[in-house]
Amino acid sequence: MWNKHGLAILIAAATGMRQAEVLSLRPSKIRPIEGTDYCSVEISAAYNDADKFKKPKNGKTRFTFIERRIADLIKVIQPDSQSLIFGRMDGDPSKPMDDGPLRRNFNKIVQKLTDEGLIEQREGDLRIVFHSLRHFANTEINLRAGKDV
Repeated sequence: MWNKHGLAILIAAATGMRQAEVLSLRPSKIRPIEGTDYCSVEISAAYNDADKFKKPKNGKTRFTFIERRIADLIKVIQPDSQSLIFGRMDGDPSKPMDDGPLRRNFNKIVQKLTDEGLIEQREGDLRIVFHSLRHFANTEINLRAGKDV
């Protein structure tokens, strides 16, 4: 499972980044935080096929953090700090990979966890989708900071 799709899912779950933001990420936007096991992640772009690269949803650059060991894994996957971590393998690597296969792989994981009784997949608005990772990560970050959620 440790392919680029798996790494994209891990980054989304760890940071709360939206799918379009994860797909736009470059290693140069990830910087170590001195004296810690964490790195700062600058979220300054999002990509979709209609608009191409643009600012994130609220139009502002923001920052989150990620464990240094995940950042080290990113460097193995994409050693060129200026290239997209999730650039297209076939065609133009300056564009992010297609999000369809990423979503399908995520859905396969959710289905497997559901089949094994580890999670409950609900219907309608409560369905687990890629964006659910954003809510999961933000809840985890708040709990670690000692905030009620």
